[in-house]
Amino acid sequence: MERENEGWRAGRPIEDPAKTKRWGFVTAKPSEFLVHCRRGRVLGSSGQGATCLKWPWDSVAVVPTTVQRLQFTAAQVTSEKVGVEITPRSRREYRVERDGERVRIRVGTGRNEELWSFIPAEDAPGWTEDIRAVIQLADSGSGR
Repeated sequence: MERENEGWRAGRPIEDPAKTKRWGFVTAKPSEFLVHCRRGRVLGSSGQGATCLKWPWDSVAVVPTTVQRLQFTAAQVTSEKVGVEITPRSRREYRVERDGERVRIRVGTGRNEELWSFIPAEDAPGWTEDIRAVIQLADSGSGR
């Protein structure tokens, strides 16, 4: 990671110019939380991996985050397949694959295996990496 060499920011990471611009669209990665404020109030455009239109009088902060829990739900599901949640307490086997922009999560093994897939709005490699990090955290928490 590149770092500042001079001034009061010496030793700190170099700021991303796309996140420090005076006005325009600001986008957070899936592993970042965007806080968009106007007149002292947090706007609805704030959120994990969010995008906002920043005006010169707005304040925007992009905060790096770590994912502790993932939960997926779908609009069209059967009674047997209602969602998947991955937390440090999870005890099932998970595998994450990426096929182009599609991310697939396999839960369980053999005849009990479930497959969940989705196409993220952006940064499929980032989503895959973050999901794998949560699975690794779940694995380390369960003593597997």
